[in-house]
Amino acid sequence: MRGWSFPLGRWFGIDLRIHTFFLLVLGFCLLPTGVAGVPAWRGIMLWLLLLMTVFVREVPRLITAAYHGLQIRSILLLPIGGLFSYATPESAERASEVRVQTSLALTGPIANLFFAAVVAGLVLGATTGVPIAARPWIAPTHLIRSTVWLSAMLGLLNLLPVYPLDAGRILRSAMSRTWRARIGYLFAKNAFKALRDKLDPSKANGSVVLGLNGIVVKSHGGADAEGFAYAVDVGYEMAHYDLLTKINQMLNRDAGALAQAQTAQEAVS
Repeated sequence: MRGWSFPLGRWFGIDLRIHTFFLLVLGFCLLPTGVAGVPAWRGIMLWLLLLMTVFVREVPRLITAAYHGLQIRSILLLPIGGLFSYATPESAERASEVRVQTSLALTGPIANLFFAAVVAGLVLGATTGVPIAARPWIAPTHLIRSTVWLSAMLGLLNLLPVYPLDAGRILRSAMSRTWRARIGYLFAKNAFKALRDKLDPSKANGSVVLGLNGIVVKSHGGADAEGFAYAVDVGYEMAHYDLLTKINQMLNRDAGALAQAQTAQEAVS
């Protein structure tokens, strides 16, 4: 993945790199600002909040790695977390031990969930003007609420038993310990494969761009042929079900209802 990343410098003897996909997420954060007329800096702030939640996850993991005597050479930052590269074969071998891998895997989600709980508690204790549970949970127009949900969702995401997520690493390591675990894995292999397919990002490829007089579907630049085919399928479904016409009808209906409400309010006043 090194060829798809950019260096962020060397910090405390560790090379820090950011994956290209993380930079593409910045574009997705800016898209709603252009459509909704929100200042672009809010989209940039939303992206920085996602980057911050990844740092909230990785700093405790670095401390845990140091506690176990692991020497880290580099960290690659992804939207789902960071990937460690070890400086010595001994560190890589020790990191594969079940006890060490379990502590590293649990530290990240716990840190994210704890951070989300602390921010939510501070907000609820300070004011009632920020509804934490209101939707949309993550949006450039609600940065404080987005901080809570970005951190919480990153923590919950890594509790899914799918490799390379944290819980998936624990499950994979545990199932390779004994012959009984390996036999159990053979029986559950198809179920895990089905779950992995459902969570495959290439099968959810295709970002719909609204606000334009036509169908526009943005495919991820690094998508393979299968992912691109799913993006084309999204465009086909939009055209087949005449989505743009239905959106225009909904907007016209809501605009008419709003105009009637304003007229009634003016008449009363």
